[in-house]
Formats: sequence, structure tokens, C-alpha cells
Amino acid sequence: MRRIEHFVFLETTPEVAYDYMTTLKHWCDWYPGTVAIEGQTEAPSNAGETFTEIVNTLGLVGKLHWITVESVRPSRFVIETTFVEMSLMRGARMRITYAFEPTPGASKPRVRFTRTFEYAFAGLSRLLDRIYIHKHLKEKAALALTKLPGIVARAASRGSSTYAG
Repeated sequence: MRRIEHFVFLETTPEVAYDYMTTLKHWCDWYPGTVAIEGQTEAPSNAGETFTEIVNTLGLVGKLHWITVESVRPSRFVIETTFVEMSLMRGARMRITYAFEPTPGASKPRVRFTRTFEYAFAGLSRLLDRIYIHKHLKEKAALALTKLPGIVARAASRGSSTYAG
């Protein structure tokens, strides 16, 4: 599987970061390409729960069907696709892992948030991945993580860490 990994520091506790990032309705606020989320979106996703992400990427609209395979508050969250409904991406397998690590010795609460995206494409998309898709996905994830510190800080300042909206 190919891998794209980025991290960013968030000025909050692991619990606040975890609750915000795993409450799926918030994905539309920070991840470019996520158009909507269908399923339980009002609270952190738990292991075994399924949801559908409607995406617009590379000019293609599609649906990614996910299952939460690991949900360990406040340190780790893992999802995997169960089915991909998107031109060129059929048969793709995807896995996203979030890791939340407190920063010891910081004067204020601070957490290192790491997002790891692993994927495998089949057919033509595998070739296109070598030429363009991997670079595009890497840039999109980097952009998303640059937005996160401000978004999470605003959510935390409203005092509603778990279901900030």
C-alpha cells in the first residue's frame, strides 16, 4: 500500500482534538474534497460504525464507504473503506489512521496530530497514481492540516470540544 503521512501541532488536549476530529460532520470544515458525510455524524465515531463520505476530487464525484475499525479515545482512530463508488477508483482500498500524542512539558495543552493515509489502487488508477494522483492527494492532505490548528482552536474556545460545530 502507498502511504501519505502528515502531522501538525494543535493547541489543545488530546481529548478535545480526538473528539473534534472523529466527529465526522467536521470533516467538511477542514478536508478539501469532502462534500458531505452520511451516517452518524454528531458524536465521535465508534468501532464498528459505518458511514459514507461524498467526495469531489480530481474533478470526480464519488462515495467512499467506510467502517471505523479502531476508536481508542484519546489516542488513536482508524477507518477503512468497505466499498468505493467512484470512477477510476473502483477496487481501491483505503485506510486512514489518526494518532493524537500529548506534548510533554508544554506550558499549554498541546497535541501532535498525525494523519496517515494508506491506499492501493487497481488498474488504470494505479498508473495514474504514479503520474499524478499521489502528488494530488499529498498536497490536499497538507493543505487540510494547515487549516486544522485554527479550526480546532476555535472549536475548543467555544467550550464544546466533543460536538463543536
